Amino acid sequence: MFDRSIRRRILFALSLLGVMLLLCACAQDPGTAGLITAVPTQNSPLEVTSAPNPTQDFMAGLPEGYDPASEEGGEEYDGGSYDEMGRSIYAGATPIPLDPIDMPTATPRPELTFNYVEYDASSIGLKFEIPYDWTVSDNGSGTIVFTDPNTYDNVNASLTVSVTTVASSYSLNELKTDLENELAAIGQYNYTTWSPTPLEERTLVSADGFYSSYRGVLYDGTIVRGRVHMALMLGNRRLTVTLNCPGWFNSSYTKVYTNFRNTVALTN
Repeated sequence: MFDRSIRRRILFALSLLGVMLLLCACAQDPGTAGLITAVPTQNSPLEVTSAPNPTQDFMAGLPEGYDPASEEGGEEYDGGSYDEMGRSIYAGATPIPLDPIDMPTATPRPELTFNYVEYDASSIGLKFEIPYDWTVSDNGSGTIVFTDPNTYDNVNASLTVSVTTVASSYSLNELKTDLENELAAIGQYNYTTWSPTPLEERTLVSADGFYSSYRGVLYDGTIVRGRVHMALMLGNRRLTVTLNCPGWFNSSYTKVYTNFRNTVALTN
């Protein structure tokens, strides 16, 4: 009888202890009550990964030492490298202008068109085509200036044609020196920066010569571009053609120079 009573008390105590342990387990983490927790198995291991890092994702695959700020512009200029039409040369698989100050704005400049007429410049023995509405200044001294009456970016484009008599011993090397001096003289006119391209050989009126394109920034920030072309013609005459235009319209006005070069001819 005594043994049976002791056994009942022990069983009751064990049952009570089990209930208390169950209640303690539930009270320890009430937020997990009623949830089924996945337990990793050998075939499906539980992987713990950190939150993605946007900076690491952005930099993945870029060259070592790459600086994103390098694409934000700055005053980096390639020293005056232009293509045939006078446009800045681009470099890299993804074109990044070496001349950020000339990058297109939110309101790009329109392409200009011109209607040409033949002009008989008898005072210098030439004829050529020029935009029909450009004004002409010819004082008979061997220099004729054609000016666009339309103003863009506070600049009126101009094309100056000059013929000068030189000595019979005048050489192409001397012509190159005169071209370099002419570029230097133009660069002294109110420019904070001045960058001519290296001289290149090019004929003009079937005569041997050289040309250079240039880019300058005026004190007020206006960008000016242009070209100077010199050639040694027969009869000991040096022909000089100078294009000066607003930088943002360089490609349009370079066509005026190209049309002049394609149509110029001797009249005497």
